Amino acid sequence: MEVSEEDIKIFDRYVAGQLSEAEELTFENKLRSDKTFKVNYDQYLNSTAAIKTIHFSNEISAVLEEEISHDRKTINLRQVTIGIAASVALIIASYFVMNSGESVSNQEIFYSYYAAYPA
Repeated sequence: MEVSEEDIKIFDRYVAGQLSEAEELTFENKLRSDKTFKVNYDQYLNSTAAIKTIHFSNEISAVLEEEISHDRKTINLRQVTIGIAASVALIIASYFVMNSGESVSNQEIFYSYYAAYPA
């Protein structure tokens, strides 16, 4: 499902608190009534969170590279530390991507698997 550029601009403005009261009310009503719009908004939030996580991981790696000395033993420690930071960022980003779909209520799950015994 592809999100339009116009929707992304509206999402950006909503998250930044730049919508007027009327625009904000219209936006929130559309979130409640339009399932596709809601899914797109959730994907937008998950994507921006993943991007921020990756950016944070890159910042951590840069700081670690500056702080660790350059002798041979420390280079191995630096590689391990960078690998761990990158792995954590990848796991968090994967979590957001995997959870970007529609959520299903407990009630829906129950009724999809429940079948009464015949009388």
